Amino acid sequence: MTTVPDSVSLLDLSRLWIQKALEEIAAESQQAEEEIELEEEE
Repeated sequence: MTTVPDSVSLLDLSRLWIQKALEEIAAESQQAEEEIELEEEE
């Protein structure tokens, strides 16, 4: 049992979690922008 892999995996997990959250936010904002554009066209 070593403590280094644990801390590294925690860092990787937090990085992945942050990346996932950012991607979700980006997708939501892009979707919102597309909806606004559709409303303006009508």
